[in-house]
Amino acid sequence: MIFAMSKSFAIAKRLPKQFQARPLREASTIKYESLLLACYIRMSRNKRVVRSMQNNFGATTTQPVCINIASMSTAAYGGEPGDGTKGVKSLTYIPYSTKLPDGTDVALDTFRSEEEYQVGMDLMNLIIREGRTWPFEKEFENLESYKGYFLSHAAFVVRDVQQNIVLGCFYVKPNFPGRCSHICNGGFITSPSYRNRGVATLMGSAFLQIAKDLQYKSAYFNLVFKSNTASVYLWEKKLGFQRVAILEKAGRLKGLDHLDTAYGYRFDLETLDRNYLFQTKSKK
Repeated sequence: MIFAMSKSFAIAKRLPKQFQARPLREASTIKYESLLLACYIRMSRNKRVVRSMQNNFGATTTQPVCINIASMSTAAYGGEPGDGTKGVKSLTYIPYSTKLPDGTDVALDTFRSEEEYQVGMDLMNLIIREGRTWPFEKEFENLESYKGYFLSHAAFVVRDVQQNIVLGCFYVKPNFPGRCSHICNGGFITSPSYRNRGVATLMGSAFLQIAKDLQYKSAYFNLVFKSNTASVYLWEKKLGFQRVAILEKAGRLKGLDHLDTAYGYRFDLETLDRNYLFQTKSKK
């Protein structure tokens, strides 16, 4: 999120360096000071800087200043609440019917009801409580906040056709804004009762096909923790992602007495066969 404001450069200079930006040539002057201040106070742990902002908000100038809140994280960690169907109409093969290795009939589909949204949020919060695979510590308190994160773009479930229950879910959305928005990110959750049954492999394979068909050029996963051996094996060995980054001491995870290493994984979607998912199905 980028805020443009007509305020003193003294304010910007007192902010942390990642909040400072050069002037914009064109910016509309809008009444949003309280929103900016609320966002910054919420994110900042530096009370001295917050007080400085509050004390200096009275100064004015005709020179617009840009403060880039998004510099604190990638685009993958925010978004407007949606229903997970952005761009999905172009995917004529959704819903996609197939079988798990054990013969279970499943459909890969969009979220279809408020009940499935709730199941998705419950799975997300379960993963957060487990504290082993995702960076979040605070659970989602309501569907609106969950939809803003998980359903802002394209999101899907794997549904047991006969029992009509969600076995897992994932999203596809930009990892970065603007000039880097052709790089997508994905988040994947399998219901604990259906782990080690091929649900994650199906979601990972579908992710690649869907991301390519949604016109993304590459996929990049920011944080795959070393201790999450199932994910490391899936992305690196099974689906052919490239390990392109190693971030040591990245994760303060439950059950570990040390900070875990995280890997960054990339897949060049332009090298993916246009019928990848369907060829994968025929090989089963």
